[in-house]
Amino acid sequence: MRSKIVGQIHDSIVADVHRDELDDFVEKVKRVMGDEIREAWDWIVVPLGVEIEVSERNWYEKEKEKIA
Repeated sequence: MRSKIVGQIHDSIVADVHRDELDDFVEKVKRVMGDEIREAWDWIVVPLGVEIEVSERNWYEKEKEKIA
């Protein structure tokens, strides 16, 4: 992928996501952060939610991404 994670603080990730890869990136984030994390850490016994915000220009204009 051309998209890259550029920063991570605690449970937040900042990424530069290529426009054409947004759907794939969101799907991968949901899978890893919501499901696969529970396989790696068996003490996590509840599903983890994922919130995604997207902006093409700056953080002021970011909007919540609807995820299923």
